[in-house]
Amino acid sequence: MADTVTTTQIFPPTGGKASTVVVHLTGNSDGTGESGIKKVDIATILNYFGIQPSGLRIEQVRWAIQGYSFIQLGWDRTAAQNVAMLLSGSGYEDFRGMVSKASGVGGTQDNIKLGGKPDPSAGNADNKGSILLTSNGAISGATYDITLWLRCEPNAS
Repeated sequence: MADTVTTTQIFPPTGGKASTVVVHLTGNSDGTGESGIKKVDIATILNYFGIQPSGLRIEQVRWAIQGYSFIQLGWDRTAAQNVAMLLSGSGYEDFRGMVSKASGVGGTQDNIKLGGKPDPSAGNADNKGSILLTSNGAISGATYDITLWLRCEPNAS
């Protein structure tokens, strides 16, 4: 037997162009779990300019996980997978927030937008950058429900 999983691209419709992609992941385990499974394939995504983005940024993530020790999301790269997030229980993260930094004369504040959690290797010529999922400590009946809001890197060439 095997785990029952789904990956649904909510926005844009498959083949559509957008600066943000929303993906919904679900899984119901028979106890075997998943290891390094490609859940978001960057090669199938078109950014606003109609080309494959050089990378993705996690802007928001909402999750509910039960029966696993944790779920690991990672960036697929040639050299090695980079861990993006470790998820357990339930929660919501928004990496789009504003932060202030001192700059200019007299210590004036500049507000800058974080713009999401970036793939640390985005822009590499390895044509990778997909998101992989690994479940840890799966038991029979374990479930996950994860929604990712991903921003495409805005390369125009």
